[in-house]
Order: sequence, then C-alpha cells, then structure tokens
Amino acid sequence: MPTTPLLVRNYFHHDGADAELLLVADGHVIAPVTPLLQVGHFTNDGRGGMIAAAYTLDGQAGYIDAGGAWLAGPGMEHARAFSADGLARFCEGGRWGYVNLIGERVIAAQYAEAEGFSNGLAAVKVTDDEWRYIDQHGQFAFDGSFCGACEFDALGLAAVKQDEDQPWGYIDRQGRWAIDAQFYRAWPFTASGVAPASADEDEWGLIDTSGEWIVPASFNFIYPFNDNGYAYFRDRDSDDEAEGYLDAHGFKVITGRFVSEEMHAGVALNGDRNFITADGSLTFPVNLSWVRPFDDSGYALVRSSDFAPGPGAVPAEPVWGFAHRDGRFVPVPPNALEPLTSDGWIPENESGTPLTPFLMCDGEIHLFDGEARTTFIWRREQCAGGMRAILHDHAGRPLWHAAPADALVIPAPFFNAPPESFLEGCDAFEQVTRPGHLHARGGRAQAACAGGRRGRCTGSAKTDAHLSPRGARLRQRAAQHALRLPPLVPRGR
Repeated sequence: MPTTPLLVRNYFHHDGADAELLLVADGHVIAPVTPLLQVGHFTNDGRGGMIAAAYTLDGQAGYIDAGGAWLAGPGMEHARAFSADGLARFCEGGRWGYVNLIGERVIAAQYAEAEGFSNGLAAVKVTDDEWRYIDQHGQFAFDGSFCGACEFDALGLAAVKQDEDQPWGYIDRQGRWAIDAQFYRAWPFTASGVAPASADEDEWGLIDTSGEWIVPASFNFIYPFNDNGYAYFRDRDSDDEAEGYLDAHGFKVITGRFVSEEMHAGVALNGDRNFITADGSLTFPVNLSWVRPFDDSGYALVRSSDFAPGPGAVPAEPVWGFAHRDGRFVPVPPNALEPLTSDGWIPENESGTPLTPFLMCDGEIHLFDGEARTTFIWRREQCAGGMRAILHDHAGRPLWHAAPADALVIPAPFFNAPPESFLEGCDAFEQVTRPGHLHARGGRAQAACAGGRRGRCTGSAKTDAHLSPRGARLRQRAAQHALRLPPLVPRGR
C-alpha cells in the first residue's frame, strides 16, 4: 500500500514569494516543479498510487500523484476531493465535470453546478433552475428534474423538491417517490434510517423512512448527522440546553449554551475554551486560556492559563501544548516559543498532516506531533548565493534545501513580540501631532505623525526570540503596561 505523503510548508521561503508545500514520504522530499499552495487528502487510486486535489501558488487547480506530478491540470478553476465512488468534481471554463482516480476526465465539464457522487449517482444543475441526477457514465439516471436536489444517502434515498414553492420529499434511485413531499426542508438519512426534517422554518424533528415523526418537530434547527453519528441542534426554548447534539434516537447527548456546530473525533467546543463529548466535559490537569478545536487526528492545540486548577487561584506559568481526548495535556518543550502565526492567526494543520509548526527560541521552526515530539526542523543558513532554508528530520539530518536567495522571510513572534515592534516612529519629533499620544491600531501601538509617514522604530537587537519564554513574557507585559494596552490574545477567538 502506498505511503501517504506528509505536507510540509517551507516557512523560510524567498522574500516576495508565498510559502510552497513539499511532499515528504519515507524520508524523501519532493518539491513539485510547479510550486503548490494547497493539497487535499490523498486517495488510493487502486493501482498502487495516490491522487489528490491541488492548487498552485497562483490559484490554478488540478490533481497530482504522490510524487507531485500533475495527472490533470493545472489550469482548472476548482478541484474537489474524491468521493467513495472514485470520482471527483472539477470546474474548468466555468463548467463542472468529473475525473476518475487516474485523473481522466470521464465526464466532460458541462454543468453549471455539480454535487459529489454518492451511492452511484450525482446531482447536476443543467439549467438555471433545473437539477437532474446522472450515473457514473454521465447518463441521466431517470427522467425527473428538480428545483432542489441532495445527494443519495446510505439508504439510497435523496431529498428533493420539484418547484420553488413546493415542499421537500424523498426519492429512490429510480426517481420514484419513497416519501411524499411534505417537509419545509429535509436532510439525508443515516444508515439506521433516521433523518432531520422540518415541518416549517423553525420546527425541526427526526423522521423515519416512512416519513413519520419519531422525534416531534420541536427544535429550532437540526443539522444533518455527522460522521460521529450525532446531529447538532438549537433549542431557543431552553436556556441551559440551547445548543448541543442529538443521537439517532433523539436523545440530547451533548447540551450547553455555546456548543460549536462542528465536531471532530467526537469532540465539540463548549464555550470558547472547554471541550465536551457525549460522555461529558473533558478535564485536564491545567486550566486552559485558549484552545483550537479538535481535528480528526484526535487532539487540539491549547494554551494553559495563568492560574492552576483548584481553590485559591494559584498563579501558574502559561504553557502551550496539546490536549487529548483522554484528558492528557502534553506540553511543548521549554525552548518552544509559540505556534507559528499568519497575520495574527494560528493556521490549521496541513491536510492529512497532524503536525503543528512552532517558532523556537533560537529562531528554528519545529513541527510537533500530538505528543509534542519534533518530527521536522526548519533551519536557515548562509551559503554562497545568499541564504537558504534547510529541512531536517527529527534527528537533525538534512533532508532538503531550497535554492539560495538574497533574502528569506523570517516568521516573527506574535504572542512574544519584542516591545519595539509595537511602535512606529516619525522622521522628526516635531511630526508628532500630540507628543506622547499613542493609539492602538491592528494590534500594535503607533505614533500619530503630522506628515503621514511612518518608519519602524529601532531598538535593542536582543529580541524576545533570544530570551527565555518567561523573560519574553515579562518584557512584553512591561511594554504593554507602559503603552497602556490590554494584553494580547490570539486573534480569531
């Protein structure tokens, strides 16, 4: 069975260019000839190879193999993931079609819109207000056409409506009505024969395959069942159980006031820093001050708070780490400064690659797995042609290096930014309209200049990257106190 490549981004890329992706498998690194911005999940092609949707740095889409070679494209506008039927939809020239697992265009781009294949059929939009179903050969599966059409579910049923002002019902794979049109909206059935549906806009419940209500339409909204077997609901009539998840029997297995609509690995957010499952809230040996949602790898990036659990609010040193579903908190090594950020955001991990990049105190970038173990290391070095980035394995052995460049982009710390980075100066003191007056803008403090010109203030060459994490935090807090700014929090909370 082929090895699925890991996706590793070159964070020390050339100045003026975007950070391209490398493919790493079995210790070998591949830098595609056409630099890649994004790669989706790889799918086994059934012939000993793999295929994935990919986008180039300039936004062109297509499909590549595990070696980074193009099987279709680039040049497409959109490329979607493969379904279990072995087909993926793509958009080219403003029209949608389908490719197979070896990148062949088996159904030409001809539709205004298209859904993914499911159970052998796919819904395609053939005119402005008409949807039909096609088979894997691109032939119409039956004569019926619809105003709205969903994918076929595990029971071979699809929710459809024939006209804009008519209700939704369900058809079978031959286009025959299996459940009469009677619902304001309807979602796919689970394998056990349960589906969310609504009697009107604000009354949702669960139905069986005969169209009968097994849970009365009493909820304000119910989402389709997810891969974990739960359906997110909203119930505005209950303050304490306003949001949460239902199981296939209609029981509220997760409830709260601020439960997230998304769930991964059976874990949802409850509030902005708590995790919850069908078995109850997750607890950890530390309090959490910031969390990123769990992903399908089964853990989440988190940061502990300034106070230890228990009575007395005992001060504690904040630490970055990984929260696991079993209640473990795994801290990153002491020389890890902070997770890498992009414009103040902590980006998600690359597709199919459960590794989180961290900026280290010495300026290196380490990619940690969920146990906070180093998997890859990015370093930069001086060479004959200028500077170059080098990727190493966990033991420090070089795996790949980029071409030399005059200048490289050096990711800057965000949470431990040096005090001088909060300031912007003027060419002359007289240009300050109100001496000593500072205002916050974009998370940085700036001086208002009469001439409108701003130049970055220079300060000590010793930045927080050269200090211990504690020293960096103390230095930043001192600067924030002097500038009368509130403490920084991760953007995007």
